[in-house]
Amino acid sequence: MTLELAIKCAHLNPIEGRGKNSISRMAAVLTYDNYYTFIGYNQYKTHPLQARYGYNKDAIYLHAEIDAIRQAVAYLQDDNLCRYSMYVARILANGTTALAKPCSGCTKAIKEFNIKYLEWTR
Repeated sequence: MTLELAIKCAHLNPIEGRGKNSISRMAAVLTYDNYYTFIGYNQYKTHPLQARYGYNKDAIYLHAEIDAIRQAVAYLQDDNLCRYSMYVARILANGTTALAKPCSGCTKAIKEFNIKYLEWTR
């Protein structure tokens, strides 16, 4: 599982622009030796975990990284993801990749959940 899978998943993200002319589609792939894989998407819904790590209290829409972490913790019943790697991709409205460096809130969550490796599109 690599950044290429995250890019493919970002292309499949069903998020809509909500009246905007263009919006980035994000996907985060959290994987452990290709055995357990969790795919998160940015979404126009909120979640307590996003509120906990969000840096802007007025914009707590679910980020792809937090969505993948949320799924993994729920499924594994474990919040130590030290064996996991995360790959994050952003796709622009025109279909090209763009910078997907996690925001400060997601970076904090990635560190707190002990994710060992992180890579993103540039």
